[in-house]
Amino acid sequence: ISYETWRVDPTPSRVEAAIGEANGRDDVHGVLIFHPLALRAGPGGDGGGGGGGTYRCERTGVRHRTADDYFRDLVRPEKDVEGHRR
Repeated sequence: ISYETWRVDPTPSRVEAAIGEANGRDDVHGVLIFHPLALRAGPGGDGGGGGGGTYRCERTGVRHRTADDYFRDLVRPEKDVEGHRR
């Protein structure tokens, strides 16, 4: 068994990009995301706060219950090692 630890700048766009990269790599067979994510606001985003405890995706404007829910659901089902994806 081998693994890589990725340290990602805690902004929504960087976390999205890292998950997208992992989803697209054939040599990545599983993804673990450490929760809760402590996000910093990115340009034009609310960083996971605001909106009565919901998370607004910077790119789509769609609200999710939490930032953790949103980022967890970005992981492709076949790479969801934790089995948390809905």
